Amino acid sequence: MNDLFVYALKSAVCLSVLYIPFYLLLRKETFFRLNRMTLLSILVASLLMPLADFTLPQQMLVCTINPTFNATFPGGEEALEAYLNTQMGALSAELQSDTLENLYVKFWVLKDGRLDFIEVLSAVDETVTQRLTRIISEMPRWNPASHLGEKRASEVILPIKL
Repeated sequence: MNDLFVYALKSAVCLSVLYIPFYLLLRKETFFRLNRMTLLSILVASLLMPLADFTLPQQMLVCTINPTFNATFPGGEEALEAYLNTQMGALSAELQSDTLENLYVKFWVLKDGRLDFIEVLSAVDETVTQRLTRIISEMPRWNPASHLGEKRASEVILPIKL
């Protein structure tokens, strides 16, 4: 019974939202066939729209408050440093030591630990940016941030020393 009430309420809201533009724009039109088809379409749409699911995927929900525990690399900072040292060996040899001291990479750790939205913040050439993005994207899954025991997506800015 509660579901029927929620469906009726959603349908009424959809009908109101769809009918207002019709009333403001088309009520004085003399194309009666167009008006009838528009009204029937509004009625059908208001009956079907509440049945559709318009939710965001859970992976895209972002923690807008400070999490209780930040996202961490599996094994801690020492393991992250060891991983970056092995992966960055060839890349840091290619870069001249006087060009940059630190590189900054921003990425999101999703709820399942995958990394997404990787962006190199430091000004480097395109090949270095591509290789650095590849190195970060091939990292093992991180331990996601959590707030009150619930896993959350979070943004990480990682300084990389050459």
